Amino acid sequence: MNSNYIITTLKQRPELLAQVIALIESGFNYDSNYSYAMDFMLLMNKNNHQNCHIIVNNNNEVLAHLAVSLRNIGTDTFNIPVALIGGAVTHPLFRGKGFFRLLMERLIKQQINKVAIFLLWSTESGLYKKFGFYPSGGQLKF
Repeated sequence: MNSNYIITTLKQRPELLAQVIALIESGFNYDSNYSYAMDFMLLMNKNNHQNCHIIVNNNNEVLAHLAVSLRNIGTDTFNIPVALIGGAVTHPLFRGKGFFRLLMERLIKQQINKVAIFLLWSTESGLYKKFGFYPSGGQLKF
């Protein structure tokens, strides 16, 4: 990372939320009848903004985003801490520059000793294989 970019979070830069949502919705070709912020409330809720990692340039443009929601799954007798990862997007003009890798490696490094499982919401399985992720189920479309 050079001095033209910083890695931060939406908690530190809340004024960039609308720009992040627009980048995600554009990158995912989101239907204008829906809202990523509503559909993925676990990730985009204000209480989770410390886990919404962004790369911002000197012009305050969001170049990339990756979020995680930390949860526990289990029963009354045990809990397994998990990291639900999603919202991975890089601005089209800045793809191929390693921004996604920077965010993913940072996120994994921060959480590796805190969670038992990383779950990634994505249909881009080829992209994530380099990080050791693999498909664990199917996809339902409604």
